[in-house]
Amino acid sequence: MIINKKNNIITIFVMAALTFSTLPGCKTTLEEGGPYKGDTLLYRAELASVTSYELMNTFVKWEHDNRNLLSTHPEIKVAADRVRTEYPKVKAGLDAAIEVYRQLPNDENKAKLSDIIKVVQTEVAKVSKYMNP
Repeated sequence: MIINKKNNIITIFVMAALTFSTLPGCKTTLEEGGPYKGDTLLYRAELASVTSYELMNTFVKWEHDNRNLLSTHPEIKVAADRVRTEYPKVKAGLDAAIEVYRQLPNDENKAKLSDIIKVVQTEVAKVSKYMNP
């Protein structure tokens, strides 16, 4: 869709987006003695936080660096501007939910954390459609 000199960045972005969209599910297990103490939800949440930040940062930088080439696709600038204003709130919400869950891993906090992970995945999916090589 987009002609771009930075196909390597785009390819990395798409691969990371695919990786993020296939985060380990409930059947994945972690070592009880590891840093997550066997808690796959906490692992998934922290992975979502770090990965989504890198993906969104890559997207807005790519849009900024290629604004002239992308001028025929104004929807990309709109999406990047939306990421610039909305994603920091989503990321802050995810990070706060991670800390609450880490302190008190009950069913209510587990549900809230699971929900915000889904929100983050949705936000990543929205921008990844613009990054096709």
